[in-house]
Amino acid sequence: MNNLKQKILNILFPIECVGCGREDVWLCNDCLLKLPLNSLHGCFFCGRENQTNATCPSCLVDYDLDGVFVCADYKNKIVSELIKKLKYSFAHELGKTMASIAELYFKKLFDEKKFNLADFIVAPIPLHKKRYNWRGFNQAEIIAENFAAKFNLEISENLIRVKHKTPQAKLGGVERRENIKDCFAWCGENLSGKNILLLDDVATTGSTLNEAASVLKAAGAGKIWGLVIAKG
Repeated sequence: MNNLKQKILNILFPIECVGCGREDVWLCNDCLLKLPLNSLHGCFFCGRENQTNATCPSCLVDYDLDGVFVCADYKNKIVSELIKKLKYSFAHELGKTMASIAELYFKKLFDEKKFNLADFIVAPIPLHKKRYNWRGFNQAEIIAENFAAKFNLEISENLIRVKHKTPQAKLGGVERRENIKDCFAWCGENLSGKNILLLDDVATTGSTLNEAASVLKAAGAGKIWGLVIAKG
């Protein structure tokens, strides 16, 4: 049944590079390497520029995230098309492509010696079981698994979603914060000061990432940073 489903999806959504049209690949290596990555650094919440993508002191009063990395610009047609195909065309293999984008982004950071990934455990933003069963996969989980493998990082899936709510994409800023409240739980041992890199495909207001961060902080986590492919 899975093979039949995949064949049908391939007919409905033929696989070709969203950059150049090359067949049998969603993003060819040439287009991947040409993809513009974010070079500006600043606070995710207020936009104030800094050198590390850390949440500024003023915003830290209201947020639990210590910083957020945004790999690319959602306004870029290739980036937005890849994300749409991953989430809505059920092209789960695009998770590997997203992880490659994040890998290139972090290799750039490594060159600048601004962040040490080895100090962090990777945790994907979870889907509720109902949403997971409808889609058949969690895009954040696939990206996280491939990203962690590229850098030989520990990955944890002990962050779970306990409430099924209206999808965040359909809501405004204030509504997003209210909608995501109390949606997550940590089902592992006390984190005892361990640093967490929260991974998702897209963040708009950061409400989902921050709600997850607050749960992780309550579970004893140290630094918590977000990593998203794009800011939508």
